[in-house]
Amino acid sequence: MKKNFVKFIIEENNINYFGWSLVTDGFFMPLVKKYLGKSLDFQLYKIEKDHGQWGPDYDKWLDLGKHTLVLLGNKKIDLKKILQHHTNLKRQIIKTIDELEKAGYKNITLDEYFKYFEKLSRLMLEMNAVGFIPVISDFEHFYLSNKLNSILTQKNLKMDEISKIVSVLISNTKETEFWKEHLKLLKICVKYKNYKKIIQSSEFQTHALEYCWLHYNYQGPISKKEDFEKKVKEILKNKLTSARQLRAHKNYLQALKKEQRRIEKKLALTTLEHYLFEAARVFLYLKSSRIEVRHRTQFIFDNIFREIGMRNNIPVSVFRYSARDEILSCLSGKKINLKKIQTRKRLLLRIIEGRKGRFVEPTNIKKVLKKTLFQEKLKKTDIMEGQIAFKGVVSGKVKIVNKIADIKKVKVGDILVSIATSPDVLPAMIKASAFVTDSGGITSHAAIIARELKKPCVIGTKLATKVLQDGDLVEVDAQRGIVRKIK
Repeated sequence: MKKNFVKFIIEENNINYFGWSLVTDGFFMPLVKKYLGKSLDFQLYKIEKDHGQWGPDYDKWLDLGKHTLVLLGNKKIDLKKILQHHTNLKRQIIKTIDELEKAGYKNITLDEYFKYFEKLSRLMLEMNAVGFIPVISDFEHFYLSNKLNSILTQKNLKMDEISKIVSVLISNTKETEFWKEHLKLLKICVKYKNYKKIIQSSEFQTHALEYCWLHYNYQGPISKKEDFEKKVKEILKNKLTSARQLRAHKNYLQALKKEQRRIEKKLALTTLEHYLFEAARVFLYLKSSRIEVRHRTQFIFDNIFREIGMRNNIPVSVFRYSARDEILSCLSGKKINLKKIQTRKRLLLRIIEGRKGRFVEPTNIKKVLKKTLFQEKLKKTDIMEGQIAFKGVVSGKVKIVNKIADIKKVKVGDILVSIATSPDVLPAMIKASAFVTDSGGITSHAAIIARELKKPCVIGTKLATKVLQDGDLVEVDAQRGIVRKIK
């Protein structure tokens, strides 16, 4: 094995082995090579107390990113085919979930659970394989972002104009589950008008149950009725009436499409340039949609684990750190090695070469990491540079937010600084005036939310969480992609 060739580029909190393995194993499916002509052959990830770090062979990550950009530059990636593939998978997943829920968790036999679990796992692996293409196109290295910026630079546009136009041109114009949920809630508000009548209505009660999974991520928590009540209060507090908000929301996607066409015509984009911006839009949708499906599917998996656990006196947490074949064995009547799982829950390191995976013995983890990890020397600095996700300039106090427990630290106007944001910390993002992340790309969660909330955001600084502390005063200049510590 080579030395010091792996770099951790993805880091997330509130995750578990089962959920992460569906993503990471999906990234290594042969389907990736079918679409791109080549794929990664090595990955390593560490999970300690629900905190995960994932890294590939870094040179090969960069090489595959460049290769993907070349394919895009030659229009060799069939966007319609990828989009249709994702759509078909989503349809099958939702259909399977609907069948399962209609049957009722308590009415399903272990043999039937075996089939449901195997099918949902297989479909999610395939969806994550398709979803790898948007990730490799831009994540961490920004190859696609830089290409889009260079196109607009050649149009003699100013830097602040470029960031604004890129933000508009790559914004998703397809309906997402988040968009649909807000639409339905607005309709309920318009119908009942009064807060008390709204939250007491049967439509609202049904709505809260229907979308409880929307921010579930890998292991919850679910959104409670109180969370939707807060959303209703925000709608009613808005200076626009509920009816006007509803009209604006209904018209938003069509208005965005119209604005995109206007800009593309004004800039006289070539066929290739138009294709590249369309690729970014498709990739953003695929990322958003895949996350939504993942949230719902992980919610369903946990419900399955809960029911199986009650029948066998096994906690849900055990299944969350079990491999898929171990869960299938349990559903076949065999016992899970609880001692092995408990050790895995505390700390695990998994290496995948080719398509073969193995766990590293806990006593060897430090040694393996020292041998394989790429060591970066960080310089102390008051100025950090990154990629602009949404333009703007704002100053404020830093609050480091990497886990759910950090949310309560954030006050209105603070600067949210994170390794990488996730749906778990959305309440803090709503309060913050700007976002800064260590990692990311144009399809990252922080970038997507920044565009939706129209808040300044600089992603991919690589070291913001390492050099900044809670309470530091910083200026986020998302016109130039600079974060500066104010002394």
